[in-house]
Amino acid sequence: MPRAGAVAFVFVVAVLVPGLALPVDEWPIRGWRTATPESQGLDSGVLADLLDHARSRRLPIHSLLLIRHGQIVLDATFYPYESGTPHDVASVTKSVTSVLVGIALDKGYLKSVHQPVLPLLPAAAPAIVDPRKERLTIEHLLTMTSGLDCGFAPGEQELAAMRSTMDWAAFALALPMRAEPGAQYSYCSPNNHLLSAIVSAQTGGSALTFARKHLFGPLGIRDVTWPADAQGRTHGWGDLHLLPRDLAKIAYLYLHRGRWNGKQVVSEEWVRRSTSPLVKVRDSVGYGYSWWINTTRQPPVFEAEGRGGQRAAVVPDKDLVVVFTGGGVDTDELAPFLFRAIRSDAPLPKVVAVSVRLRNALEAARRPPPARPPAPLPALARSISGKRYIMEPNALGLQAISLFFDKRGHARLEVQMGEH
Repeated sequence: MPRAGAVAFVFVVAVLVPGLALPVDEWPIRGWRTATPESQGLDSGVLADLLDHARSRRLPIHSLLLIRHGQIVLDATFYPYESGTPHDVASVTKSVTSVLVGIALDKGYLKSVHQPVLPLLPAAAPAIVDPRKERLTIEHLLTMTSGLDCGFAPGEQELAAMRSTMDWAAFALALPMRAEPGAQYSYCSPNNHLLSAIVSAQTGGSALTFARKHLFGPLGIRDVTWPADAQGRTHGWGDLHLLPRDLAKIAYLYLHRGRWNGKQVVSEEWVRRSTSPLVKVRDSVGYGYSWWINTTRQPPVFEAEGRGGQRAAVVPDKDLVVVFTGGGVDTDELAPFLFRAIRSDAPLPKVVAVSVRLRNALEAARRPPPARPPAPLPALARSISGKRYIMEPNALGLQAISLFFDKRGHARLEVQMGEH
């Protein structure tokens, strides 16, 4: 996935208290319980190594949340991100849209993933249709095998073009066909906006409205921002904002095969199908219904993933959920620490020195990184600093400008305006 530019950071980590393993019938409806890493079989020393590594490398992480056996064992936020602030989860949104498609199927709003798309969106369908497009189904959208000429060029150009039009679903359906549906994988965000449009058309409300009733509501997720297009169709591919703890609830729902607090929120078969490698993306990476699957890593992992380091990973064999948010971090760099930290399914003995080391690492991470000395001014900046440049007559009435640069790397612009 595309990665954004790096920013400096500092950790802020919640204090965790010892806790017992959650009973099988207890769920985080009113909030997650917390526990020490050792009480849930994790090594605090390795987690301290992770924090030290990230701090020394100034990795652009915003938060890291670990949930083992139903309890939070590490809840870290990184400067400038603050605890309790919803985060743009980027393309993790696609996985949430997929959950809603599954719920819509469970409740009879949709008949099958093999339904053709065009009859479900008649208002957005193009007047002239390539016969291959008539064979485009919901499942093709879910697995990024739509056959649309989309996602083959770098930079998600079709997504940007779609957002410049008045009717995004109509734009997506009007994209030319490049291949037979189902024949070729290509990561295309307009596919997921079509899924959102389908949910809207078949349920009579936006995907957000449907989610509040059938997904967010049952999971106790209330702090949600999820914009819509001009037709009121929720952005199916991205722009969903959630608290990391609430994103963890969706991953935890899938860890438990769609069941939550005694209720089947989405069918077990949908979860199984969604998290199976239905399409090969590349070596060791498969794609299900808008979920990514590592096909060779042991223990097995499936996850929702978005640009910048947004990630909600589920490790069923270890009863573990991991949620990252970031501003351009490659979370694969930290994954080895997480797997090394898992030592046992049973509690580990508490080692005071290791606990102290973790606490010290957290305290060190809370401090802002030392300021770097400003770089020397470039020769061009030195040559123009303080000079007054007279402008030729212009429609803006701009008469003169001056730029001033100081030794701390600060710049000041002075502008002289006149009548025009």
